[in-house]
Formats: sequence, structure tokens, C-alpha cells
Amino acid sequence: MADEHSLNADLARILQRAGIQAEPQVSFTYNKGKRRVADLVCFDVKGQQIGIEAKMRMGGKISQPTQAIAQADDLIEKSFCDA
Repeated sequence: MADEHSLNADLARILQRAGIQAEPQVSFTYNKGKRRVADLVCFDVKGQQIGIEAKMRMGGKISQPTQAIAQADDLIEKSFCDA
């Protein structure tokens, strides 16, 4: 089974083939050098920067969807992405 980083890269390639500027594992720096890495960012989608967060379900952890949502919200709250 592929790891999350490989799947992020695969999804970015699929989106790029569809004409969407997408990059996996995009790093943002904030608050005096702290780093935040988004799973995938699509740039300039109708003027918007779209962040994508996802979790692989391993072992049936219920918290993973909630964690992905919190990470996506964080991208918007810190103004790294528009949606």
C-alpha cells in the first residue's frame, strides 16, 4: 500500500494533467519560523488557492476525518489558502 506522501504526489499529477496547478506537500512558514505543511495545494483555481488535507484510514481511527478537517480549517484561518 502507498504512503500518504505518494498518494498526495499522485493526486497532484492527476490534477496537473487536468490543467490545475497543484503541488503536493506545500510548506508555509508563519509565526517566527513555525512551519505548516499542507497535503496538497491547488493554485489559482478561478482566482482561489485551494488547500486539500486528507488522512489515510489505518486501523479504523475515528479521529482521522476530524483531524483532516481541523488541518484544512487551519490553512484557511492562517490565510495560507482561500478554501
